[in-house]
Amino acid sequence: MDPNLFFPSPGVIPREAKEACARCPVRVECADAGRTEKFGVWGGRTQREVRRDKARARMEVKWSVSFPLLSDDYMDL
Repeated sequence: MDPNLFFPSPGVIPREAKEACARCPVRVECADAGRTEKFGVWGGRTQREVRRDKARARMEVKWSVSFPLLSDDYMDL
């Protein structure tokens, strides 16, 4: 498999790379390794997707700290 498949040109949707990742036995390990990379498709996710998910996680933490009564933990009381 051509390694360039996992490093597409800017603006190109990496469909083939994502399809290859979907059937890869080391997808999870690859995604973990790619968390600090700036380019490429790692574990079936582009760096844009990784950044988006990190931003969402940060927002969830901010909300849970700012509004603890709205968190899921409050529902268990």
